[in-house]
Amino acid sequence: MFASSSIAVNLKILRPLTFGFLMLFAITGFAQTEKPVESRSVTKKIEDSSITFRLSNLIKKNEPELGSDTQVNVTTVNGVVLLTGSVENAKAKNWVEDLVNEHPYVRKVVNEIRVEKSRTPLALGKDKILQISVKHRLSRALKEASPLVHVVVYRKTVYLMGVVSEEVAQRAAKIAQNTKRSERVVTVFELKTEEESQT
Repeated sequence: MFASSSIAVNLKILRPLTFGFLMLFAITGFAQTEKPVESRSVTKKIEDSSITFRLSNLIKKNEPELGSDTQVNVTTVNGVVLLTGSVENAKAKNWVEDLVNEHPYVRKVVNEIRVEKSRTPLALGKDKILQISVKHRLSRALKEASPLVHVVVYRKTVYLMGVVSEEVAQRAAKIAQNTKRSERVVTVFELKTEEESQT
């Protein structure tokens, strides 16, 4: 009697769980048949993440030699590396750029590191708010194309990265320029060809 009631209870629990898993499987299946929005392949995204991780660690390990005010951020999109942040002197800035150029999978380096004091927590917070604001406005205006645009903010300068069409690049830059508290916009886009835009 106890065994049968236990089985009945287990079946009651398993039925909604099974249904839930089936629904999740169906949704996942449909989602995978849709064309991905991100222009980079999964392999390329993993490679970009690997580049960022490795370079960030190498810079961190060498911070004692670079100076106490070193605050370098590495962002990689499609093999293009954007360097933002601050260092104590020009020698440290050049060292970081040379380090990045030595990586075999880096195709291009955009060195926007500044020789100045590192950001205060307040300045960092303001940059984060600006980044969220730009991303939100891009999402509303560009819809499905917005995930293609990667947004980095440092000291009220908005950096836009990604592999996009010329139209998306122009619209994204205009949106960033017109966002409150944005003082400067730097585009690090790679433009798609007409054939790539149609695929």
